[in-house]
Amino acid sequence: MKKLLSILLSAIVLCSGLAAFSLTAAADKLDNKNHIYYRLTDEGAEVTGFDGKTTSVTIPSKLEGKKVIAISEKAFANSAKLKSVKISSSVTTIGKKAFKGCRNLSAITLPKKLTKISDEAFSCCYKLKLTKLPESLEYIGRRAFLFCKAITAVKLPDSVKELGEGCFSCCFNLKSFTIGKGVSVIPEDAFEFCSLSSISVPDNVERIEKNAFRDTSLKTLKIGKGLVFIHHSNLHHSKYLKKITVSSGNKHFTAADGILYNKNKTLLRYCLRNAGSAEFKIPSGVKKIEAFAFMHNKQLETLEVPESVKTIKHDAFYGCKKLKTATIPANVTEIGNCAFFHCAEKLVIKGEPGSAAEAYVTDFNKAFNDDDYDGEPWEINYQITFEKI
Repeated sequence: MKKLLSILLSAIVLCSGLAAFSLTAAADKLDNKNHIYYRLTDEGAEVTGFDGKTTSVTIPSKLEGKKVIAISEKAFANSAKLKSVKISSSVTTIGKKAFKGCRNLSAITLPKKLTKISDEAFSCCYKLKLTKLPESLEYIGRRAFLFCKAITAVKLPDSVKELGEGCFSCCFNLKSFTIGKGVSVIPEDAFEFCSLSSISVPDNVERIEKNAFRDTSLKTLKIGKGLVFIHHSNLHHSKYLKKITVSSGNKHFTAADGILYNKNKTLLRYCLRNAGSAEFKIPSGVKKIEAFAFMHNKQLETLEVPESVKTIKHDAFYGCKKLKTATIPANVTEIGNCAFFHCAEKLVIKGEPGSAAEAYVTDFNKAFNDDDYDGEPWEINYQITFEKI
């Protein structure tokens, strides 16, 4: 919620244009017929601005005999009057912030030869209804469609090879997104705060970066055989996620009962917030419980760790508010910082005297009673009890 508020405040500043038309350089020429400013280059013509005198604009294929190949940076930015734009097929590039803050822009015809939509090109176009992306498109920039609240569905063409960070962030009504065959990375913040309820990650996707699906409505996640990395934030920030499946051909992951493991199930990577049960036993054969593995899990009340486990990484059970009892065998030799922080108020960890479990409790309680501790007041008296098995 804090991040969303921060983004909203930033949007108010970034998307509130004071000018009703775009500023242009003195050398730019005005095409009175189409109400646009332009300049000529050796490669062709570029649209550089808008006179703000109409609600509908058509960008022609040629100006002074030269092909129109690009819409320049901020060319139409903050044009409140603009409602529709038709772009000729000769245009291949839409520049940074080209239509940013056009809050009444609802319809746009994208050219058939378009290859690049640059950073923030359509950010804060609240009414924009994106119907189709051209098959020629290769790149969608950082925050290109940020806060485009009217977009409900997107089918990414296979031609797209790269997505920028936050490309569809805060598209609150985006409910359907089909990932094309050309994308190998789903970038940071790509779909945060969207309304996606399910997503199928195709075999070509290798990485899902931090917060790509943060605070969406995601309930099911299907992972293809090509995925090698998924940042934990996509799972512990997906509070509605109930089901995760992995292609049998994936060499790095497998999933069962809402838990994501490495292929041979020796590493427990993540348990969904809504998965598990009140009385939960880590499956035998697991050797390591990864950092953030059970973060914010809503089910756990009692936990039993099998003798196969050697390592419990930091923050593994952070925020498991219902977790009251954890039984940890002497075979566990490493328990990371804050592995059992923000659990039930009277958490009891059971283990052998002299074990890593006892050492964790001793060190934890000492840290939170240190005179130099500067955490929250309620945390200072937070204690964990150790009981001998």
